[in-house]
Amino acid sequence: MGDGSGMDALSGRAVGARDLIGQDRQAVGGLIVFAMIVGVAIALDGPVSKGLNALGGIGWLISTIVILRSFLSAHRRIATGATIAAVVLILATAVRPFDLVAAIVGFGAAGALVATVAVDKRIVSAALVPAMWLPVHLVIAIARSIAGGADRVRTDPPPTAALVPLAMVLSAIAGAAAVEALYRRRRPVAIRTRPTESV
Repeated sequence: MGDGSGMDALSGRAVGARDLIGQDRQAVGGLIVFAMIVGVAIALDGPVSKGLNALGGIGWLISTIVILRSFLSAHRRIATGATIAAVVLILATAVRPFDLVAAIVGFGAAGALVATVAVDKRIVSAALVPAMWLPVHLVIAIARSIAGGADRVRTDPPPTAALVPLAMVLSAIAGAAAVEALYRRRRPVAIRTRPTESV
């Protein structure tokens, strides 16, 4: 009886863990989809562009809330959250929304840094960087507009501008995935060396 209940508890935990992983993937996947929609809106013009831009922006914000809820269940979230906040503020002021190279480098480095600080949910934590970037960028753009910088907010975007939203998200995820891969490589080595040391 005890063994059966123990097995049930373990299987229940395994199912719960898979559900959480599935939710994390859906949240990050949703952000990727809406980043693509925003990119298409930038590439197009006219009413269709405005409609897609509104759809992508709203979906982006919804994805941000979903990812944030998932992040709140992570360990070491205070230190990781502080790192995310600092990085988002830097990127929102330093990276222009039409600079593809800066987006790839900046968000890739940010994703790697956040993943290094985090102890779990590294991909979700890194995805929160581009997710939070949009609302913070909008607040900064509005503040600059009120302060008299409206002429600098809107310029003719280069042809590569449509790739920037997706590049932000994928670069942050790639940076975190690289760090995650490094941590995973170290774990098997530590496990294999234990038996030889005991002998």
